[in-house]
Amino acid sequence: MYSTLLTYFIFLFIVAVILLYIVLKLHIKNPVRFIGIIMAIIILPFFVGYFYFTYFNAIPETMVPDVIGLSKNEAVSRIENMGLKIKITEMDKEPKLVTNQRPEPGKIVKSGRIISVTIGSPVEISIPSPISVSEELNNEETGSND
Repeated sequence: MYSTLLTYFIFLFIVAVILLYIVLKLHIKNPVRFIGIIMAIIILPFFVGYFYFTYFNAIPETMVPDVIGLSKNEAVSRIENMGLKIKITEMDKEPKLVTNQRPEPGKIVKSGRIISVTIGSPVEISIPSPISVSEELNNEETGSND
C-alpha cells in the first residue's frame, strides 16, 4: 500500500512540475485557477477511492478471539480460523503461553488484520487476602501474636 501511495505522490509532483512549465511557457493570465482545476481533477480520484475503500467496500469483518492464556499453536490456529493474520513476539527462550494481544479480544476488525500476540511465561502475582491483611494490622495494633 505504501509503495502505491509513494508512486501516487511522485506522480503528483511530476504533474505539478509539468503544470508549472506549461504556465510559464504559455504565459497564462490566471495560473492559480488553471493549476487549481488541473490538480483538483488529478487529486479527486484519490479521495473518492479512499472514501470508497474505507467506508463502502464490503470487506468482511470478524471479532478478535481471546487467545490470552493459550499455547502458541492454539493461538495461531484460533486467529487464522477467524480469517486474521498473526504476528508473534516471543519474550522468553522457552515461551509457554500468550500473555498479551493487540487488538483486544472482542473488538470487531476487518478480515485479514494482523493480530499481535506476545508469548512468554505467565507471571504469577500473589495478592494477599484482605482478611489476612486486616488481621495482621489488628494484631499489630493490639500487640498480640497468634
